[in-house]
Amino acid sequence: RTFATTIDKIIIAPMLGFALLGNYQIGIQVLSVLMILPGVLYSYTVPHDASGNTNKRLKIVGVLVSAVLVIPTIIFSPIVIPIILPEFTESITVIQLISISLIPATISALYISKFLGKEKIKIVLIGSGIFIVIQITTILILGEMYSVNGVAISYVIATTSEAIYLFTVDRWGSKNKSKSTVNKEGKNDI
Repeated sequence: RTFATTIDKIIIAPMLGFALLGNYQIGIQVLSVLMILPGVLYSYTVPHDASGNTNKRLKIVGVLVSAVLVIPTIIFSPIVIPIILPEFTESITVIQLISISLIPATISALYISKFLGKEKIKIVLIGSGIFIVIQITTILILGEMYSVNGVAISYVIATTSEAIYLFTVDRWGSKNKSKSTVNKEGKNDI
């Protein structure tokens, strides 16, 4: 995770320059503020997932709250940023784009909590690897094409890809588990 939060800056600075990196970093800082609630939710759910007491309703509410937080961020950032940070008005679109990644980041955090609770660390590492590879690849492609907005889009794509992977592994694992339970019950009857 630490490597994933640093590698983008190492690539962006020489490719797009420090001025654009500053605008991107403002977007990441806004996302960090938005991630406070999902971070608290993650910290709360990890011990519960580890003990087998998953709270699906709380997790669904957490994802919905994250989605609700994205909307005012997109709407009000063109109004608030010129007042608070007038020298970073170029970062408004970046903030709007990166804020979208709050939803898949929240979903990823909740699945990571679930997998860590089940001691399935390999799945979490693969998800982080997917995030890094997709982010680096899309930064190189989209950063060249769309500058700092392309880099912001690459962050959204990488976060979404990780969430899709974790969701898919969880669903695939649940289906295989239910099939094996059915097969075991069927064998006992014969």
